[in-house]
Amino acid sequence: MNRALLASLLTLAFCCWGTSASAQSDEPVVEVFVNAVDSADVALTNSDNRTLTAKVGDTVNLELSYTDLRNFDERLGLFDFGWDLSISDPNAIELLLIERQQISLGPELIFASSGFLTLAIEGSDQTEQIALIDLANDAEGSIQSAIASLTGININDVTVRSDPLFNSPNYVFDILYRDVARVNQDLPDVIATTNFDVEVNVVTSSEPVTNPDGSPNGRLLADTFDFRSRNVPNDMDPFGTSAYSFVRFADFDPAFGFRAIGATGPLVGSGIPGAYNVPVVRFDMLTIPFRVKKAVSFEISIAVSPERDILAYGTIANPISDRVVFGDESRITIDANLRPHPRFKTEAFLQRLFRRLRELTEPQQIRQLVRWWLLLRFDYPF
Repeated sequence: MNRALLASLLTLAFCCWGTSASAQSDEPVVEVFVNAVDSADVALTNSDNRTLTAKVGDTVNLELSYTDLRNFDERLGLFDFGWDLSISDPNAIELLLIERQQISLGPELIFASSGFLTLAIEGSDQTEQIALIDLANDAEGSIQSAIASLTGININDVTVRSDPLFNSPNYVFDILYRDVARVNQDLPDVIATTNFDVEVNVVTSSEPVTNPDGSPNGRLLADTFDFRSRNVPNDMDPFGTSAYSFVRFADFDPAFGFRAIGATGPLVGSGIPGAYNVPVVRFDMLTIPFRVKKAVSFEISIAVSPERDILAYGTIANPISDRVVFGDESRITIDANLRPHPRFKTEAFLQRLFRRLRELTEPQQIRQLVRWWLLLRFDYPF
């Protein structure tokens, strides 16, 4: 199912709710914000503070959010969006990608009446069995629980999704990790075997974090983003539930930054969960993690992507790409410049440094001393 068909279905569904006086208005519909949050989802920047101080090696979590500016009973949120995030120095960041693993069960599974799927992790003897009845009732949840048990990670740090567009006759499940300890590395493979009362073919595969030429695999970008939203609470996950889980896109241009960051909400007329008939709030769309790799200051700003339209729920005339507000909070500065260590006493240390230099004769010793000085002076990692 392509995006044009999705938009057509959306328009057809919304026509059933009548028309709105604001449908032909040129007034702004949404305002978009970019802020930084910590690993616990606590804001690090706000309207008064537009600079995040960081250092090389730090992970930055960039949150994209919006406010629906329509009348109270028209605030249904965005159905589909596409944003560009330009970075003044794209080489200042390192993408955090996690290998995507996949299990594909053959279509003959539908004829099975008993049996189980067995999962294991390469290099381990531990196994987990998933009964056919559990696959039928909640395949994603059953595989998620099994993978969490096999890997020993928190169950909220692994997600399992089935193919939302039914691009294959098989039963396909993607395994996605959020565990930061797994970024940018080759993970142990998932091993799957079947034991049903009919023969069911099973294939496992993975999408590596790098391309054959060693460059980052941009196909994993959207899977690395965290689409869980605090606006859609979840008793089992403190970070909330994903509101935009149907279709996701993203790309990275080393000369620009992030391009066409897009996602689609559910095909319902009631709007995005957590956005309908509520006071003006900021709706948490997604969070983008990356690592600082250069000791510089750089700016990140958001704009509508020319590759994707912005579509809103409701009877409003779509697209609304020209009715998006980008204010002061659509830009953020990451300051990773070298700065003195707060406890560093410059004059006293320099005196000790020069005395020590006069005593050294070997170049390797001198280099080591200079590295030590940089580490203390600027808290600079080597």
